[in-house]
Amino acid sequence: MVGKDRQRTFPLSGKGFHPCALQDLVPMGRIKQLLEALYKIIEVPIGLVSPQSDVLLAIGWQPICEVFHRNHPEATRRCVESNNDLQRRLSQGAVAAAKCKNGLWDIAMPIVVDGQHLATLFLGQFLYDDERVDRGFFEAQAKEFEYEVNQYLAALDQVPRISRQQAEEHINYAAGLVALLAELGYKNLQLAQEVNERRLAEYAFREGERQYRALVENVPGAVYQCLNDDAYSTIFISDAIERIVGVSASVMIENASSIAALIHPDDRAYVQETVGQAVARRTPYVMNYRMQHKDGGYTWVEERGQGVWDETNELRFLQGVIFDISERNKLEEERRALDAQLARTHKLESLGVLAGGIAHDFNNLLVAILGHADLIFEETDRGTATYESVNAIIQAAQRAANLTRQMLAYSGKGHFMVEALDLSDLIKELAPFFENDLVPECEFTYDLMVNGPPVFADSQQIKQLLTNIITNAAEAYSPEGGVIAIRTGLRTCDSAFIKKNYHNEQCLAGEYVFVEVADEGCGMTEETQKRLCDPFFSTKFTGRGLGMAAVLGIVLGHKGLISVDSAPGKGTTMQMLFPVLAAPAEKKAAPEEPRKKHTDGYVLLVDDEIIVRNVAQKMLERAGFRVLVAQSGWEALQLLDEYPHSDIACIILDLTMPNMDGAKTLRAIRKKNTYIPVILSSGYSEEEATSRLSKHHIAAFLQKPYKASTLVELLRRILQ
Repeated sequence: MVGKDRQRTFPLSGKGFHPCALQDLVPMGRIKQLLEALYKIIEVPIGLVSPQSDVLLAIGWQPICEVFHRNHPEATRRCVESNNDLQRRLSQGAVAAAKCKNGLWDIAMPIVVDGQHLATLFLGQFLYDDERVDRGFFEAQAKEFEYEVNQYLAALDQVPRISRQQAEEHINYAAGLVALLAELGYKNLQLAQEVNERRLAEYAFREGERQYRALVENVPGAVYQCLNDDAYSTIFISDAIERIVGVSASVMIENASSIAALIHPDDRAYVQETVGQAVARRTPYVMNYRMQHKDGGYTWVEERGQGVWDETNELRFLQGVIFDISERNKLEEERRALDAQLARTHKLESLGVLAGGIAHDFNNLLVAILGHADLIFEETDRGTATYESVNAIIQAAQRAANLTRQMLAYSGKGHFMVEALDLSDLIKELAPFFENDLVPECEFTYDLMVNGPPVFADSQQIKQLLTNIITNAAEAYSPEGGVIAIRTGLRTCDSAFIKKNYHNEQCLAGEYVFVEVADEGCGMTEETQKRLCDPFFSTKFTGRGLGMAAVLGIVLGHKGLISVDSAPGKGTTMQMLFPVLAAPAEKKAAPEEPRKKHTDGYVLLVDDEIIVRNVAQKMLERAGFRVLVAQSGWEALQLLDEYPHSDIACIILDLTMPNMDGAKTLRAIRKKNTYIPVILSSGYSEEEATSRLSKHHIAAFLQKPYKASTLVELLRRILQ
């Protein structure tokens, strides 16, 4: 922390002052006792050095300096150089700070009495809590000085970390305390030359009390002394207590008020146990609890204190500082809420990616299943057992395709056909379906906004969303059903409301049209609400659970948000909110490229999945088309080079392929041939698949999975 370099001295200004040392004014044992007590509270090493650079006191030296730095000549030299720089910047009443060349911080303040520099107080061997510790620097330093790296880093981990504000407060308090004692000693010395012992004692007492109170009142907390009785009876407490509990310090001292009576009843046992254990071990205590304010409310505080024993080892009293931490707790709660929101958002994003990936791969399998079944179905006579079995396979595959559509909806990559919608009108149209087909056992009530602003949404997706939520509402009742209330309206959402609900990251504060579905059923626990939109999470039975996941995907895909209000036994109210937006600008139709008619050329089928290529090739060849197949974008480009452009009538291109995907392949195709029709095929939505490729003249979009009739009809329409 300090070296053997000369300290700076300040010019004398006091009249009649006899130069002396700090040791002549104050017993060093007393200073040591107070600084050791302070060290137990702040836990930052303290040093006191004479103007001649003699170390007067060294308290709490850290192993990293005592064991390592001071036992290596080069490290010691760096310490000395760093301290020279720090000492050169000392000025009366100011704090000087410097990071030593060994990587630790030192701060210093001169102790000046009547213009004479008596000593310098150091706080050092610490790191600020807002800086990133460069462990690589310390590892390199350990290797340079041939320290044992792990032991050196372990010593680094013991180095205290404090805020810059705390460092400033600690050194001001410590230097002020030593300066106060020095000033008192100096006053005593002066007065001893002028007055008798009685007048000297009286003056010193009054001056000491004044300066002590001035120092105490500058502490950012309520400094106290109290008895270690059941009431913690007040001996002394600073004026800061009034800001915390609304009661003045003078009243508390005059009445020897019970500090224990101000502690929240639920926290008293904790406080008594903590203080009792610390007193038994003779160690400082730190605890957080609630204190009652005069207005009846409670304030969170942090108390740091310790017992004080006399020369006979008898506990005299407790002393310490009480800090108001209510604002700190509020910020911490906000940080925890934000962390929870971010964690939930990241979880939903990860699940969305997973759901989208599974749906994509599943769609490729369904192309093969549905396609082969369709081929067999067309060749099978009606009424036979084979016909019925294949028909069942097709129906099951179509149900599986619906499942993948829900998974794609959850992932935000569902098939959206956006248009201006009046949600109230849409619900009126769907009401007979809800009441007669979906849940006929329930009674419906409606409170629908009239002439509300439209939202731009996919009507089929909104129908799917309402179907899922109304089904959940019906299942919240016992089998005989109950009342389901549907309401629409307009709501202004601020950023705070948006953040605390399921929301799209693009949601902005403003007006939203909402659809509300409410039931008075069993309700949900808080734990259930946290997992409400997780895929395949259900309180019903295994295999359920995509309903709300799909709802979330649909709402997020429309840049909306979901608000849920539910409690066990009190039913559930769920709002889906959609932004009121201006109509999207109409897209100008791309100029038609001159296109040659191809009716008898090859169809180039490009897909990385062999099962898709095989079944699609059979579908096309059965319909009379000649087919070329490529398993990658590179193979497709090679075939374009091998065959004249006039021989290839159309290209069916898969969007998602490894290495060279459909987008890159299409751009390369257009560089070779600007007019050949390209049908883009994907399990994702048309909007998702074509959004980046609108400039490259896509002839059509083919949604996976597809039947043979769908493929052939689309291809013939394009070629004609």
